[in-house]
Amino acid sequence: LAVAAVGGCLLLREALEPFGQFYYLPLIPAAAVTALLSRPGPTLLAIALCIGVNVTVVPREGLTDTIVNAALFVVVCWLLAEICWAQRRVHRRTIALERTLAGRNAILDTVLAAVPVVILDRQGCVRRLTPAAAALFGVTKAEAEGAPFSRWVEDFDLASLEAGRCSGALEAPGGEWRGRGPGGQPLVLTLQMGVLSTGVGDDHVALCITDVTQARAATARERALDAQLNRVWRLNSLGQMAATLAHELNQ
Repeated sequence: LAVAAVGGCLLLREALEPFGQFYYLPLIPAAAVTALLSRPGPTLLAIALCIGVNVTVVPREGLTDTIVNAALFVVVCWLLAEICWAQRRVHRRTIALERTLAGRNAILDTVLAAVPVVILDRQGCVRRLTPAAAALFGVTKAEAEGAPFSRWVEDFDLASLEAGRCSGALEAPGGEWRGRGPGGQPLVLTLQMGVLSTGVGDDHVALCITDVTQARAATARERALDAQLNRVWRLNSLGQMAATLAHELNQ
C-alpha cells in the first residue's frame, strides 16, 4: 500500500512538472492515504519512501536544506496521519454505537409490542399507545390519539394523581382501576406511571397498564371453591358426628 501510494504521487508530480517545480507537496497524499487505510508501520514506510525519492530526484542546496525540508515533511505527514487515525477510531466507535443502539431499539420495540403502554400529555389525553394497549381497549391508534384517557379508565384524573404522587404504582380511589375493553367489556387494571423528562415535546406521562381481570376472576373462583370445600367439610363432619351419636344411642 505504501509503495503504491508513493508511486501514484510520483506520477502526479511528474504530471505537474510542466506547471512548475514541486518538491514534497505532491507526496503528502501518499502518507495520508496510507494512514487512512493502514497502520502506523506502513505510514512510516510511506513517509520514508517519499523522503528517499525526493532526496534522490530533487537536487538540494545543501545538507541543512535537505534535513529541514525532510523534517517539516515528516511533521506535516505525521499530523495528517494522526488526524486520519482519529477519524478511523471515531468511525469505528460510531459503527459500534449504531449497532448497540439498533440492538437496544429492537429489544425495546419487542417489549413495547407486548406491553400495554400509553403516553399522555399534561391534560391527560392520549398522545401515543402501543399495539398491545390498543388491543386491550379495543381501539385503533387513530381513535385513541387525542382522546382523554379517562374514556377507557374510570375515575382517572392526571392532575390529582400528579398532586399526590409523581411516579410509581397508581391506586384508584376504590382500589383497582375499572376500565372498559372491546364492546364495553369490564376490565380490572393496575397502572404504573412515570413522568417523562422535559424537552420531549408534548409527551408528559408514560402509563404501563396491567390487565388483572382474569387474575381477579381466578381469585374469586378460588374463593368460591374454597367456601364450597369448607361447607362440604362441615357437612361431612356433621354426618360423622351424627353417625357416632346414633351408634352411641343404639348402644
